[in-house]
Amino acid sequence: GRKRERMYGPTLIAGLLPDKYLLRLQQGDGRCVVFDSDGKATQPVPWDDRCVGTATTSLCDVDAVGSVRYHVINLEENPVIACIAGTDGVEDSFPTSMDKTHAYYRNMITEACELGVEKMEQSLSEDLSELSKQGSADDVTVSGFVDVKRASRFAAEFEAAHLIANTRH
Repeated sequence: GRKRERMYGPTLIAGLLPDKYLLRLQQGDGRCVVFDSDGKATQPVPWDDRCVGTATTSLCDVDAVGSVRYHVINLEENPVIACIAGTDGVEDSFPTSMDKTHAYYRNMITEACELGVEKMEQSLSEDLSELSKQGSADDVTVSGFVDVKRASRFAAEFEAAHLIANTRH
């Protein structure tokens, strides 16, 4: 009598980056954060209002395909420096505001610029379990891309924003 299709709430956040466009798809909770050519963080994939608290739409839902949201960016009109997708466990580790989640992602971008992508990935693999332990106690996954050449001009600004956000934490 249990509803097995509702036992899990898997989320789908995906991106496709051909030459001229960035397409992001999302079903469920979590966030896809885009950093534009000015370094500004936005979440252009429309939010699903059914994702509240621990309730979320899921890939296990009967209407999963109908719950997919998407957004396309023309990169010739709006070149982006990074696109980072994170599960709700990342966001919920910073419960007071999305600004702290954005600061966390800015720190990742800064590490990629200053240390290189491989070192940032190593740091991230160690950091995510600690983030979950001290924050949401939920699964935490982060994926995305960073245009290191474009993002490097924001490294000092992003590092300062991360320090400010951590002093308020």
